[in-house]
Amino acid sequence: MNRKTAHRYRFKQLETPAEQAQVNRLLYRTFVLEIPRYEDPGCDSLVDRFHDRNLYFISLRDQQVCGVLAVHNGPDFSD
Repeated sequence: MNRKTAHRYRFKQLETPAEQAQVNRLLYRTFVLEIPRYEDPGCDSLVDRFHDRNLYFISLRDQQVCGVLAVHNGPDFSD
């Protein structure tokens, strides 16, 4: 990533319900439509199965979530 590109992105911890909704839509597009890892829940949104334990960090470009990292300290991990 060059300097010009780096300034277009902002990285932060998820804070708002609106950001969470964008994350859920991004998860849907990625893991239902693109990969397809999960069945389509029929609502254009996918909630991570560890959502209640996750701490989310997001990447924003022009106030739009374009990346997400979800972490938790539990023994269960993604399969």
